[in-house]
Amino acid sequence: MKRTIIITSTVVVATLIGLFVFNKLTSKKVGDHLFAEAIKGDFEIAISASGEIMAESSVDIKAPEVSRGRDFHASDLKITDIVPEGTEVKEGDYVATLDRTQYDNTLKDELERLSTFRSNLEMKLLDSAVTLTTLRNAIRNQKHTVEEAEITLRNSQFEPPTTIRQAEIDLDRQKRLLEQKIRGYSLRVAQVKRDIIRQTMMNNRIERRVESLKEVLAGFTIKAPSPGMVVYKRDRRGNKIKAGSSVNPMDRTVATLPDLSSLLSKIYISEIEITKVNPGLEAEIRVDAFPNKLFTGKVFTVANIGEKLENTD
Repeated sequence: MKRTIIITSTVVVATLIGLFVFNKLTSKKVGDHLFAEAIKGDFEIAISASGEIMAESSVDIKAPEVSRGRDFHASDLKITDIVPEGTEVKEGDYVATLDRTQYDNTLKDELERLSTFRSNLEMKLLDSAVTLTTLRNAIRNQKHTVEEAEITLRNSQFEPPTTIRQAEIDLDRQKRLLEQKIRGYSLRVAQVKRDIIRQTMMNNRIERRVESLKEVLAGFTIKAPSPGMVVYKRDRRGNKIKAGSSVNPMDRTVATLPDLSSLLSKIYISEIEITKVNPGLEAEIRVDAFPNKLFTGKVFTVANIGEKLENTD
């Protein structure tokens, strides 16, 4: 009986010791998962985004100015042909052609108007010359009539008073007619001068309009202002300007010749992460054309106002 109690007590003690050891081992493993050693270091925040490469400076290839200082209505300019993007050009080389249809029609109409105004001006000058010649002849004849009336009055000194009075009245009437003809001639000359000046001004205006249209049409064949590689311009929606596109009359740029010696990368960051970006931060750039090459740079500037991109939320 006593031996049984001793064995039972030994088993109970051994079990308690085993549970205690197991609990210690388990608690140590749990503690290992709950705690870690703190190490001091830099906390890195990495942001990845897509963008585009652009030149820091470039030369714009522009369409001709068709609105400012022109005496005609400017319509939209449309590109009918342009060299492929990436074409190497020299100064003066062909780049693009604009649609000439509407401006050619306008020039044709203005040339017809100019021809009509010139013919009318010539006819006006001839008619005025004939009219003024007639008026001058009438004045000359009236002067002769006045002289004849004066002679009649002098010869009637020994005639009856009624005859003398009639001669005086006739002389006075002829003098008034002469004065009227002289005043009429002066008014006619002033009127002719005014009409000729007005028609001459209109004629000159149409001539300037024709010359302006010819100057604009000469610029519809766009050439490179300097040597370089042609890169298409993007419109406000981000679409490239190409054949069939309309040219913005306020900008007029159809393509650019970038300076490839200094490039910038324009990156589009979401508004959630833009607060993490500041000028001067280090940046790593990868280009699709060279996927295995890594470029480094720094953030130059951050825009104050965001922009809506096509096909994005």
